[in-house]
Amino acid sequence: MSVSERVERSRYFAGSWLLDASMDVQRLPLPAVYELAQEYRNHAYAVSKRVKTESQLSQYYTLISMAIRVLRYIKQAYPLSIEQDARATFDLVDLLLKETHDLDMAESYLSSLRERLLNHQMSGSRSSVMGLRMHCELLLLCRVPTERNTKFHYKAALRSCEQLLKYLIELKDTDRSFEDWIEVFRYVSLSLNRKLGKHSIVKAKYAELSEVGSHHVQWRSFITLTHVNYLLNNRLPVPLPDWQRLDSIRIQDVPPRWYAWKLLLELVMQIYEDKNITQRLLQFKALFAEYKTSLDYTCDDCNVEMAKGLTLSLNSSFLLSYKDIKNLLLLLQSVSYLVNCHDKKANFSIKFLAKVMSSTKKSLEAPDILNDCSIGDIDVKVSWYAKVLSLSQFYQVWQNMLLVAEAPSLPNQHISNKHQSELLIALSSHLSHEDELLVCQQYEALTESIDVSNEIRLIALVNSYLIRTTLVSRNVGRQEQAKLCNSLWEQIVKCWTDSDLRNSTTLDCTLTMVWIMSHFEPFTSNPMPAGESDKSQQLEKLRQYYFANKLSLADDVPSRIEPEDIAGDSVEESLSLKKGLMMQILLNYLGGRLFEQDLETICQISAKCYRLAKLQNFPIVFYAVGFWHLTNCTIAMKTKEATIMSAKLEALEKKLQKHGL
Repeated sequence: MSVSERVERSRYFAGSWLLDASMDVQRLPLPAVYELAQEYRNHAYAVSKRVKTESQLSQYYTLISMAIRVLRYIKQAYPLSIEQDARATFDLVDLLLKETHDLDMAESYLSSLRERLLNHQMSGSRSSVMGLRMHCELLLLCRVPTERNTKFHYKAALRSCEQLLKYLIELKDTDRSFEDWIEVFRYVSLSLNRKLGKHSIVKAKYAELSEVGSHHVQWRSFITLTHVNYLLNNRLPVPLPDWQRLDSIRIQDVPPRWYAWKLLLELVMQIYEDKNITQRLLQFKALFAEYKTSLDYTCDDCNVEMAKGLTLSLNSSFLLSYKDIKNLLLLLQSVSYLVNCHDKKANFSIKFLAKVMSSTKKSLEAPDILNDCSIGDIDVKVSWYAKVLSLSQFYQVWQNMLLVAEAPSLPNQHISNKHQSELLIALSSHLSHEDELLVCQQYEALTESIDVSNEIRLIALVNSYLIRTTLVSRNVGRQEQAKLCNSLWEQIVKCWTDSDLRNSTTLDCTLTMVWIMSHFEPFTSNPMPAGESDKSQQLEKLRQYYFANKLSLADDVPSRIEPEDIAGDSVEESLSLKKGLMMQILLNYLGGRLFEQDLETICQISAKCYRLAKLQNFPIVFYAVGFWHLTNCTIAMKTKEATIMSAKLEALEKKLQKHGL
């Protein structure tokens, strides 16, 4: 039985203890009884990391159940002041939400407390209980709906939150002390809209929060961090003002783990845009050198001071320890350098992915949790490790496909993400040269899923488009396939423009090359129809990419592929591409055929592309580039080179036929 299954079963077990709150104990002073409840809870959290068996888990939940029973006993058996009632209720609700499924009971206790607080306010003691009421509202409008995690409860909480905000804004005219709470509940409203997927409303509310210009630096930083995190998680473009706010966060103003969070977000943005990440990695190195010991768990990292006497305690699951940050950095570097996995001097993905998988497996067995915490917190961390491991396995399969161009062995892989697994299955069918229309169906089924990520959707759309344009080129169902190609291309453009994928020069160049190959001879026998303006626009874009990234012809194939310096100027950053091998071969193949006039230069480019194609095991590309070089050598009357190339191609052709290609 897995940890999560045992936790699930024992939470029901804990809930069954809540039916009877009567306690067979001698009447003790309230502070002593309250301290007893804390001891039960603290001892349970102290031993939670050592829970390995069903018996130990039952003992853990026995302690939790006793803490809950004691707190319920306090509420029933003692005459409590409003402050004492609030303290006991908040502790009780915290345990009910963390450790049981009885969310109705938790909400009932909070509603009763809110009613008492409202009555107390009406009797003339508003200022003394306002903080307690706001705490109660925060739990009812934010934490309880999050635990329920349904649209119905998010919508209900959002309505109540808007009503509360209206009430607080009216009070602000007579009492400025409510301004900080207004900011808090504006953020709650923002969070609820995020949960409901209302992206346009989230954008407007974030702008409203940003304009307030809170003088609380940590709070302002927290809002920025969570908003950019949300945008990246949903693959929405990060506007320049938001990027500037993120960039302005300084290590002096926030805890070190928050600053590491900021650097991670910036690193992910660079990877999404296929930018060079070297300088960002150096920032991490400097952070680790000075703050390594501060990057482990500390309670202060989870507190945000809003005002004097108002400090919010945040869920710490988004904050990682030094060990976890290092492991995540290795994974992100692996993804960033994946296209260079062929390069023996820069194959960081081969080196790092294996390390990530090894360390993550160890962390799954012994989670890196330093503070005492609940079993639920440990389960969240274990789930996070499992996701990291699944991602590592996904990218390792992808890497192997780039290295050997073979269909991946999927049964041995444990990839939890359904769409990632389905994409690998479709790619496996594609590489195995299965029926083309069936492969298209696999890709297109992926694109129809509502929750599929933009990258997977775009990869599936482009691959399906390429297969169908190949059928058009071969005159197989040309009219029907051409119609489907037009529909696919519209979806490709929409997917690219509606997300942050549009910031990637690699994807932009890839789509440009795909369009050129499907609309121009000699890359297709039956070019797709297009207007002259579209053709001119795409050709100009390809020309810019080609000359900004043209291979240097000064020497033989270097171990690291570098672009040629055009007229002594440095390559424009907006057009600079990562030096992925396949990208360089295709770009120089297309550019050499379309834009070069000098025959000797064309021969040099085709020769270099042919040598590059040797580095990666894509035999069909190797054959196509080799045939291009043979043609160039023949036209240039390079008899010796043409004879040698002809013999090599004959041998390669026999090998391809042997494998049924």
